[in-house]
Amino acid sequence: MMKTVMRKFIATFLIVISLVFSVFSIVRAKDVNSYELFWPMVAGRTMKDPLFPLKLLQENIRGYFVFGNAPKAEYHLILATKRFLETEKLISDKENVLAGKSLDKAVGELGVFQNDSTISQNEKSMTTNRKVEIKKKLGNLQIFLPYLAGKADQSLAGGFAKAESLVNQALASLN
Repeated sequence: MMKTVMRKFIATFLIVISLVFSVFSIVRAKDVNSYELFWPMVAGRTMKDPLFPLKLLQENIRGYFVFGNAPKAEYHLILATKRFLETEKLISDKENVLAGKSLDKAVGELGVFQNDSTISQNEKSMTTNRKVEIKKKLGNLQIFLPYLAGKADQSLAGGFAKAESLVNQALASLN
C-alpha cells in the first residue's frame, strides 16, 4: 500500500514539474533575442556615440563598391537591420529621441531596399539563393519588429507600423 501511494506521489510530482517547465518555456518563447535572429550583427555604435558618423561613412564607402541592383538591395536590407538593432539598443538605454531617428533611418533603408529589389526582380537578376536569404532576413525582421515595438515608447508606434508594412510588402513581392 505504501508503494502505491509513493508511486502516485512521484507520478503526480513529475507531472506537476513537467507542466511548470512547459508553461515556463511557453512564456519564454515570447521573448525575442536579436542576437540569435541576426547573428553576427549587433548594434555596435549608436547615434549617441561620438564615432557614429565614422560608422556611417564606412557603410557609405562600402556601399559604393556594391554593384548590381540585387546585391545593393541585400546591402540596404543589412543596413536597415543594423539601424533596427541600434534602435533596440537606444530604446533599452531610454534614448527615445535618438531611437526615433534611428528607426526613421531604418525605414528609409527599407524603402531603398524595396526599390532596388523591385528593379532586380524586373531585370530577373535576383538569383533563387539570394531570394531565399532575403526572405529569411525579412522573416526575422517580421518576428523582431512587433517585439521591439512592444518595448518602445508609444511615440515610435507610427515608425514601427511603417517598417512592418514595408517588410510585409517586400515579402509579398518576393513570392
